[in-house]
Amino acid sequence: MAIEIRAEKVLALDKSGPCYLVREVRCLGRDKLPKEYKDSLPWCCLTYYDGQQCIEFDVSGPGYHKGRLTVGKTYDQEDFEKVLEIIRRCGQRLRKINEKRKELATEWQGEVTFLI
Repeated sequence: MAIEIRAEKVLALDKSGPCYLVREVRCLGRDKLPKEYKDSLPWCCLTYYDGQQCIEFDVSGPGYHKGRLTVGKTYDQEDFEKVLEIIRRCGQRLRKINEKRKELATEWQGEVTFLI
């Protein structure tokens, strides 16, 4: 499943410059993600915060942090694009893990008998 974020371009009164109002997010929940993805960084998943759907993320490295992209919240263009890049990195890492798991699943098949 691809991570999907739908946002509306707006000019918010409480922010200077162009903004994005997050309308919808689609992403796998933490319970649907492989263990090796959840157990190290970076990761992102679908969750709820204060009753609102959001994508929570955690990324290591200078200038990055733990945070969330929340439905109904307005983000200035620069911050929104930074968060998109963080989520993109998380998605790329998950794709690599899923490719390895798929390859292993084709190799790790059949039955084996152990005589002791």
